[in-house]
Amino acid sequence: MTGNTKLSALGLVAYALRAIPANFGVLAGLCAPALLIVIGGAVIGRLYFPSPPDAEGPMAELAGPLPILGFAGLVANVALIPAFTGWHRHLILGDATRENGRAFGWDMREWRYLGIVFGIWCLMFLTNIVANLMISILASPALIVPVALTAIAVYLLIWATFGLALPAAALGHRRSMAEIGRMVAGNKMKIALGLGWTWLLLGLAAVVATVVMTFVAEIVGGIFLTFVFVMLFYYLALVASVGVLSRAYVLLAANAGPPSGQ
Repeated sequence: MTGNTKLSALGLVAYALRAIPANFGVLAGLCAPALLIVIGGAVIGRLYFPSPPDAEGPMAELAGPLPILGFAGLVANVALIPAFTGWHRHLILGDATRENGRAFGWDMREWRYLGIVFGIWCLMFLTNIVANLMISILASPALIVPVALTAIAVYLLIWATFGLALPAAALGHRRSMAEIGRMVAGNKMKIALGLGWTWLLLGLAAVVATVVMTFVAEIVGGIFLTFVFVMLFYYLALVASVGVLSRAYVLLAANAGPPSGQ
């Protein structure tokens, strides 16, 4: 089906955002392993890798612990994959738990999910390379903003084109990319706008939260606390944002027929 009247960008945004406060305990529980890895890296970095005394500038406090915190962030990204799949299952099925009764785990669903995310990020990386080449070749500061906005639009279209493969993988549905393409035909722009507005609104919420945390950090201990808080907020918001894809999958899968396998 190329046009589903029930699917709208505003509806996708509203669904994804409403699901956060309504299911925040589930979201936090699914993200807890990744968040704890970040917090552990922050504690280790702060205690055992302090910044050198001669470090200067507003980011001086991060000079020592940042490498450890960065490594913890990479590990946390992997721990987020089960959080993504669990969040999809919770929103679509009403239950994030697996067959063994646990919400957090790793099986073929996570490997498929990771492979799809990696493929999407490769396409985004390629888009970024092309955008940077265009800026370098054109060598005009006035074109930086148009090229950057074009790149963002391409990012959104990439996610809109292939993103529904993610909830399918989380549910164990074996759908080919050709099948996903047929599902989203006629609805790519709606999904792209839904994702774009969701990311923008969550980003604005992050800015407000960061300003508040910066004020608090100036009282209790500098920029490091704010940096860690931003990382934690980012992971929660990233998982929450795929509610757009969950909702779109539910609306479009009904017209696409049953998946080829479970």
